[in-house]
Amino acid sequence: MDVGRHTSLGWWLVAAMILLGFAGAYGLSRHLKRVILGLEPHEIARLAMEKEAILQSIHEGILAVNQDGAITLVNQQARRFLDLSPEREVLGCPIQQVVPNSRLLEVLERGEQQFDQQMWLGDHPVVVNRVPVVHGGQLEGAVATFRSRREIVDLSNALSAASRDVDMLRAQAHEFSNKLYTISGLLQLGRIKEALALIHQESERAQAQMTFLMNHVADPVISGTLLGKLTRASELGVGLEIDDQSSLSTPLTATGQEVLMTVIGNLLDNACHAALQERREGGEQPRVRLFFTDLGEQLLIEVEDNGAGVAPENVEAIFTEGFSTKPGKHRGIGLALVSRLCREHGGAITLEESELGGACFAVVLDRSLCRTPAAIDR
Repeated sequence: MDVGRHTSLGWWLVAAMILLGFAGAYGLSRHLKRVILGLEPHEIARLAMEKEAILQSIHEGILAVNQDGAITLVNQQARRFLDLSPEREVLGCPIQQVVPNSRLLEVLERGEQQFDQQMWLGDHPVVVNRVPVVHGGQLEGAVATFRSRREIVDLSNALSAASRDVDMLRAQAHEFSNKLYTISGLLQLGRIKEALALIHQESERAQAQMTFLMNHVADPVISGTLLGKLTRASELGVGLEIDDQSSLSTPLTATGQEVLMTVIGNLLDNACHAALQERREGGEQPRVRLFFTDLGEQLLIEVEDNGAGVAPENVEAIFTEGFSTKPGKHRGIGLALVSRLCREHGGAITLEESELGGACFAVVLDRSLCRTPAAIDR
């Protein structure tokens, strides 16, 4: 009897322990489910793989550090910006050891966000965003994302080129519509001789421009750019002259076309603006002169105007991005862009005094932007 009673009590204790174990396991599983957002293990593994694939495939570089400043994450794009070989393991390394000019430690110290900050990663100019990682009110680390500034500038250039094309077409349409209205008025008044004279005058002027460009500019893209600028200047009331000694005897490479379009377009736009500003202030008729040549070992471009010139205190700053004497936002890009293109293509830009009384910008570029005879033959 005593053995049976003690055995029965033991079984009740075992049953109670089993029930408590099941209850504890159930409570623990519920807690873990809440912690892992109700996901199953295979779902967690799939999300981890998807996250890794996303981080490695996005176009922006990502770099993360923990609260001690040690690197915890770096994706392939960040490795490309930092010129890190795939074999080099940087996880766990101090951020200053990999990126000496990193400011992620400032984010860790202050807990402040930093957006659209410019910096250099090796030879790459980048735009960086830095944000702290906070969990439960505690600073756990920081993340930096960066994208290439050159790509942003290239996109801006493409949009600017499209805008210039639209402006050129608008200017041509506006100019020709005015001419057509004038001819129509003369015909309605019965002034047939005057109408014919105006037609011949416009035809001769356009033909002279076309003949000059065909005889002196071998690259059709640059010819089109110059023709558009001549039309735009005429609409603005600016006398744009192309020096008779100008010549571009060799077609350009695709890069050369893009560079010269940007350089000539920006310099002519600035010169026209300066000349028009002088007229608004009571000066003489706006004039701009362009000279270019590929004779010799380099490409030479000179653009001068009869504006007010550049103030001595601004000479050093005019090639700095963001600096501009013009009112309004989004200024100070053109000359900085021209200066950067000159440096990238073995040249330079200088400011001189113009014979017309204003500023004269002289640009020198490497002749490698021209196509070789062998490439032309093909």
